[in-house]
Amino acid sequence: MELAVIIPVLGMSDEMIQARVDVLKEKAMPATNFRIYRSRRGPGAIESRYDRQLAGDEVMRLSCQAERDGCDAAMVWCAGDPAVDAARELVKIPVIGTGEAGMLFAYHLAQNFCILTGDEDLAATSYDVAVRSGLKARMISIRGIQMSVDQLRNDREGALQGLEKVAQEAVQRDGAHAFVFGCLALTGMGEELSERIGLPVVDAAHCAVSLAESLVKMNLTYSCRTYAAPPVVDPEITGAPVLP
Repeated sequence: MELAVIIPVLGMSDEMIQARVDVLKEKAMPATNFRIYRSRRGPGAIESRYDRQLAGDEVMRLSCQAERDGCDAAMVWCAGDPAVDAARELVKIPVIGTGEAGMLFAYHLAQNFCILTGDEDLAATSYDVAVRSGLKARMISIRGIQMSVDQLRNDREGALQGLEKVAQEAVQRDGAHAFVFGCLALTGMGEELSERIGLPVVDAAHCAVSLAESLVKMNLTYSCRTYAAPPVVDPEITGAPVLP
């Protein structure tokens, strides 16, 4: 299958993106190929509702482009799931919200879960995903390590140490049973953190790939009653020609 990876931010270098794709390939099916789609405008990182809103137009445009290019599904490289619902109204292929995918896997693994992120004061997007997905009742807390997205991308060991500390606090103070990453700058750290704390740590990016593969394999896509096509769409978003 051809899986589009939509990068809705401008702050990732080619090397960073390739490193993340290499991590995804470790868990993907052998026949899954990844195509990268990069935003041409938007925020450097998504750390707030404001950033998520800025990223939305490009997520919609690139989802349409991925479908035209023959991709079987798309995943959005942000656990805040910018414009995922809107993109699903525009295309017939699955558009996977990475944050939602991670929470769905955590839901299956434990009776509750804690979101781990960089800065819990900027974690409104994770809260919104839990509400939209109907999983807020299972999200017991959100805990951050007071690191920016850029710091998370460049200091893996520092991030792991901080995550281990706040995860243990979430177990002792919140009663957390499992964890899910609320920022994709943490991608690839799930297994090591799980070994350190002895509880499931869901790497949301891997979940998004697995969910996309499953939907494509079962030939499933979204209900037109839930994601009805909008009556009027900006041609710049869809790429459709402007009719005279």
